[in-house]
Amino acid sequence: MIQGTNNPFNNKNSYLYLLHHELMHDWIGNRIKNQHEELNYWFSEGFTDYYTYKNRLRIKDISSEEWLKLFNEEVIKSHWKNPQRNIPNYKIKDEFWKSRTVEKVPYRRGSIFAFWLDNQIMIKSGHKKSLDDLVQELLKTCMEKKLKFMDELFLDLVQKYLDKDLSYFFQKHILSGEDIDLVNEKWIDGFQFKIIDGIPQLQKDKEVKYAL
Repeated sequence: MIQGTNNPFNNKNSYLYLLHHELMHDWIGNRIKNQHEELNYWFSEGFTDYYTYKNRLRIKDISSEEWLKLFNEEVIKSHWKNPQRNIPNYKIKDEFWKSRTVEKVPYRRGSIFAFWLDNQIMIKSGHKKSLDDLVQELLKTCMEKKLKFMDELFLDLVQKYLDKDLSYFFQKHILSGEDIDLVNEKWIDGFQFKIIDGIPQLQKDKEVKYAL
């Protein structure tokens, strides 16, 4: 599933990132297959990337402080510094394999969206449910009904967990590519975003009930 070379650009963190990312693809990408390949990369790469960091935190491969630093630096800051971060999703289909900057957009856009959605489900359910429950149901649905992943299937499931239609938010931030206003969104207790040097950064002011 993975391979890496012994070169000066690789280190322990890069190998562990690669390991967790590719293992997560056994669910997202292998068992949950995209109907529209590159158009669905916001999910298959973005949600995989999100769980790469969250799962490393879960198994204590990294501390909560290390997770916060990595997520801020490698996902949020890297996304905000990408000149192509607001490219519409339909253009990613044609540019993904041609441009390194475009290639990274669905990873980070999808990962930030996954973090937002995870928080919203935890808030709505009083921490009784999280994004885990939605993805597990999505896996079960796709496997039992032999379905491929589509935006419509995903949005139908989201509506069950949030008790509201997310179509407009999804169109605005995932398909059109407009930035999510991270500073003014609602987050679980202990999380907040502050603008630092023009870039939103996640802050943790106490121990947070997050990676359960």
